[in-house]
Amino acid sequence: MITHKTIAPRSTRIRTGLDTVQSPGLSDTMLSEHVQRVAIAAGVAAGLWTYGLIMDALIRPATLAAVIPRSNLFIELALIAVAGLMFLYVRYVPQSPRLKTDLGLLFFLLNAFGVALLNNWVRPPSGAYLSQLSWNAVVILVASMIIPATPRRMVIASLIAASMDPVTVWIAHLRGLAVP
Repeated sequence: MITHKTIAPRSTRIRTGLDTVQSPGLSDTMLSEHVQRVAIAAGVAAGLWTYGLIMDALIRPATLAAVIPRSNLFIELALIAVAGLMFLYVRYVPQSPRLKTDLGLLFFLLNAFGVALLNNWVRPPSGAYLSQLSWNAVVILVASMIIPATPRRMVIASLIAASMDPVTVWIAHLRGLAVP
């Protein structure tokens, strides 16, 4: 008699004491395959922050005779370093894929905070400037395409990222700058 074995996905149930609870989110196998997307997101972010730094440090002052505040350069340098560290962490540190993807969402939020700081740190935010679309919209769109997360977690992270510009306007208010 031939016995047929059924191939089934690994159970996403977790035993905790007496109960068995359904684990939320993506399975570990899917996360391990998609964790490299966090490294790609870190590489894209590092490239874009480096482009911004080159534009602010070299190109704009040479062509437009614009004075770029040092705080912009420091913010860009800090986020290049964060992106590089995230890339190295995802590629070489032996941690669980779930932790790496969770940190990918945190990395997404740090980039949104950096963009919001660039928007509102040096110059006081004005009503006309605040009526324009923030670059955080691009950060949200790119991160939601690359970083692996469940739809619920991505929506929550995107809503937090979208609130970064109002948070930095509030920080500008706390610093004593005139805000609308």
